[in-house]
Amino acid sequence: MTREDPARLARLLSGRDEPSVLETEALFDRIAGEVAPRPWWRRPIAWGALSGLATAAAAVALVFAPVEREFGTRGGEEPVLRAHCVVDAETAPCAQGAKLLFDARPPEGAPHFAALAKRPDGTVIWYLPAPDAASSPLGDATAVVPTAIRLGDEHPAGRYELFGVFTKDAMTRAQIEASVGAELRGGPGVTVVRRELEVR
Repeated sequence: MTREDPARLARLLSGRDEPSVLETEALFDRIAGEVAPRPWWRRPIAWGALSGLATAAAAVALVFAPVEREFGTRGGEEPVLRAHCVVDAETAPCAQGAKLLFDARPPEGAPHFAALAKRPDGTVIWYLPAPDAASSPLGDATAVVPTAIRLGDEHPAGRYELFGVFTKDAMTRAQIEASVGAELRGGPGVTVVRRELEVR
């Protein structure tokens, strides 16, 4: 017996020269670890397969990922249309007697601006251009349209559908109506932006 064999010394001192219960269990655990097959996820080949599946999944995700589409005029920024009201040069809720102002920026290739609204009862109200004029061009940056519209009796309280019409060429109201139709939709050289206007 050597000093390196304390387990056997412990057995002899106890009067039983045979493995203890703990030694037996440790021996079985070691043998089982050597002969039992590894779980599939711990095998090297499994890691290779999982890596291949991950690569394939990434490729599929790359192919089928949704494409973000830009709906503005190609090559330009999205048109801007905002409406707000003022009373005595102060921002105020839109109501009869207030002045309606537009912040607008045209899309590329359609600099002329017109504006109109549709009341809840379907009545169309023209803001720009004036009845005897054509739509005016805007600058490239977002800016306040210089014409303010006073809201009169034709604006009872309710939610209105507001339309900004950007066109390539200057157009009269009749020409714009012919271009956008009853549905007020854009077309070649015409971009229509819809917003909501609440009159209180």
